[in-house]
Amino acid sequence: MLFNNFRLGLQRMGQAVNAVKHVCNHEHAHSNINMQHSFMNNVSRSYKIRTAVKKFCSECYIARRKGRVYVLCKANPKHKQKQA
Repeated sequence: MLFNNFRLGLQRMGQAVNAVKHVCNHEHAHSNINMQHSFMNNVSRSYKIRTAVKKFCSECYIARRKGRVYVLCKANPKHKQKQA
């Protein structure tokens, strides 16, 4: 019984997918998906705000700017930190 209901749900999902795939000349809201992916590739990492900053790898370096201590890393952007 449960398996039959699962198969029925899959069939309905397949029908819904087939209904979306059609050829037309007008614009759809989901047609900008590729643009959103390219936008996400250009997003840069922000700083982690910490009271005590530390180096995570050998590529990390410390910089002092505007009275704050920053940890920057060219190898791994996740290591960027800013002292609170």
